[in-house]
Amino acid sequence: MRHLIIATLFAVVAPVAAQAATVETRSVRVADLDLNRPAGIAELDRRIDRAARQLCGVGSIGPVWQRRAADECRAEAVARATGDRQAALATRQSALVGR
Repeated sequence: MRHLIIATLFAVVAPVAAQAATVETRSVRVADLDLNRPAGIAELDRRIDRAARQLCGVGSIGPVWQRRAADECRAEAVARATGDRQAALATRQSALVGR
């Protein structure tokens, strides 16, 4: 039986003016990935990056400060997802050992 493992990305969306900062999340599905293979791990990393880009924006257009803010947001979101990523990989490894 396969378990659904969710890696959650968090990002603090910077306030535009006097608005309060908000925290948004995105979930990354990994249950369909074979995390015992390099291709599965690479796909997980792509999904995490894609979710971070959706959360934070691409940052390729606009003023320099907006691009920099988007880049920093993405880096922070990916860093926060690292723990969930490692837990997903460890869960798959322990399932193999238990066989």
